[in-house]
Amino acid sequence: ISKSLTRTDWGKYNKGYFRHYIYSNVKSLEDSFVPDGTKQDIGTNFVAYITPTSNLNLAAQTTGTGNGANVNLTTRNDNSENQKWYFKRQSDGSYSIKNKNAGKYLDIYNTGYTNKENVQVWSGGTGDKQSWFIYLYNGGYRLVPRSSIQDFKGLDINTYIKDGANLQLYH
Repeated sequence: ISKSLTRTDWGKYNKGYFRHYIYSNVKSLEDSFVPDGTKQDIGTNFVAYITPTSNLNLAAQTTGTGNGANVNLTTRNDNSENQKWYFKRQSDGSYSIKNKNAGKYLDIYNTGYTNKENVQVWSGGTGDKQSWFIYLYNGGYRLVPRSSIQDFKGLDINTYIKDGANLQLYH
């Protein structure tokens, strides 16, 4: 899918990519485990939830509004600004992903290319650890920061997919 879906074309493109279409300006962006090597352009300047494909009742959220606030999964709440992420497409095809409540960007702590590095929010929005490519895989999406593009390490969960599970970088 190379465009932002609207309510009128939702039925034409419902192939599992956006299983929970909430309202006209929010999509459910799903994550998978391994990218297939094809970068995706899924639109420009939109708001989405980041949900694991195996449990769409959960969504990524920030635990605070300051630099370094952690990102984890929690029960999905369509009224929570902590769970809404603003995706802005950049000129190289990557996306800066900004939390609606915190006003900070999805970021990898430390080097940005080592397995098990924590996912947090941080100010900025253009660095290698804050620029995310989206890959299509197995009916969902894989988010991979520019900092780990050669190893395809992406957004992952550090334990079982459940409420409170921490997000990390992993291959």
